[in-house]
Amino acid sequence: MTDFSNLIDSLLIVGDVDAALEALNSHLNQFPDDSEAQHIRQRILQRSGALVDDVPDFQTENDVPLTIQLERLYDAGRWSEIEALLPALPSHWHGEAWRGRIALEQGLADQAAAHFSAALTDIGTVDRKSILYPQRALLLLQRAEAYRQLKDWKAADHDFAAAERMIPTDPIIPFMRALMIYRLHNGSQSAFHKVLPICRDALDSATTALREQMRDALKDDPFYKPLAEALIGSQ
Repeated sequence: MTDFSNLIDSLLIVGDVDAALEALNSHLNQFPDDSEAQHIRQRILQRSGALVDDVPDFQTENDVPLTIQLERLYDAGRWSEIEALLPALPSHWHGEAWRGRIALEQGLADQAAAHFSAALTDIGTVDRKSILYPQRALLLLQRAEAYRQLKDWKAADHDFAAAERMIPTDPIIPFMRALMIYRLHNGSQSAFHKVLPICRDALDSATTALREQMRDALKDDPFYKPLAEALIGSQ
């Protein structure tokens, strides 16, 4: 289930828990005995506060797929143990992507950008039908986040734009691009009026999880206060 696990990882990384659960439920309808999918679903529901009594856990650590081992270690912040497992991943870009995630978590955005760049170089250009297509889009989003943290708004917007061309239906991408445009124009009134409808449309079409992520992005940075007041008021 490696490719499917990567897809689920991609959805969870960008915060789309609802889409991840929908994909898992659809998968389990076709493959009800897939223990790895059952376990991932269980973990997501437990994190969200739901109680799940009908999905068995793995009996021993040896039964736990590598993807889940890495996620467990990531949740616990055990970075050196993750690094020790990375050579067992099936390709070089997997390891670089994980190193980028860890660097972002540690606040090392410059290192994160370098790791995501290495992963993107390793993947190269991919066809829309390739299983790596969503992975490349995800890496672009992750590198865009690294650039955003570095306050390199132009580079961040470039990656958000590239990801948007690959997955044009994801509402958080035009939302983040709008925030970058607002930054690039120093929060001018013309930029405000340009990005406001883009942000509003994105919020309206987002899942609950993504909508909360968007609201947090607005509320956590005082620079976006005018947009936050117009879009979410005092929520």
